[in-house]
Amino acid sequence: MAKIAADDRLKYTIKVLEDDQAFKGELVKKQFDFVAENLMPAIIVKNAFNKAITSPKLFENVLGLTTGLITGYITKKNSRRL
Repeated sequence: MAKIAADDRLKYTIKVLEDDQAFKGELVKKQFDFVAENLMPAIIVKNAFNKAITSPKLFENVLGLTTGLITGYITKKNSRRL
């Protein structure tokens, strides 16, 4: 009688492990698809652009960039006059 119970328990354990393996295999496939989709160049550019637009320091970054460009332009223009 003990052998029958052990066989049933072993079969049940094998079934549980097979189901777990199948579930984890599906998760790996979905993760791979997600990564492959997000590595497309268009998606990378889109995500970078959205990240830059939603940056809390966007105004400060644009102001600093503009100030640097104007300063460089004025400096270059004045150096030509001399």
